[in-house]
Amino acid sequence: MTGMTHRTFPRGKDRYEIRFAENMSAAYQKGELIEKSSGGMSFFSTSALKPGSGILIELTDPSTDADGSGSRPDYLAEVRWCLKEDAPDDIRYRVGVRLFISTCALCGKEIRRRAKDDVDLCEACRSRLCDKADGTVKACIEKYLIGNVV
Repeated sequence: MTGMTHRTFPRGKDRYEIRFAENMSAAYQKGELIEKSSGGMSFFSTSALKPGSGILIELTDPSTDADGSGSRPDYLAEVRWCLKEDAPDDIRYRVGVRLFISTCALCGKEIRRRAKDDVDLCEACRSRLCDKADGTVKACIEKYLIGNVV
């Protein structure tokens, strides 16, 4: 009898280079993506990561974007597990993470990337509001809201 793994999200087995950081001020480290889905991913790292900790992940190949937008977003994720590889000459860890899911502040669409300026907007709403504006998304939204009130 063979065991079957049931996953919430189907996983792709493509391998790509990624970069990850353990916090906003930490330097990015290189890793190798093993599996990815819209809900999580696993990768190889040369350093152990503590389960339960949060990390930032940047996919260096735009086609590996989990939600299909083709950009190079930073993802905020939680380390779920970290296992040392068994090979004696291979000093690396296999890490599994769960991606945090956000909701667009304007349209409610589910998004999985971390907003660089603390405002979660999908790409469509971000470009609609701030296409020709200068400054951050917060400033664009403030101008948009003030314009609707005045």
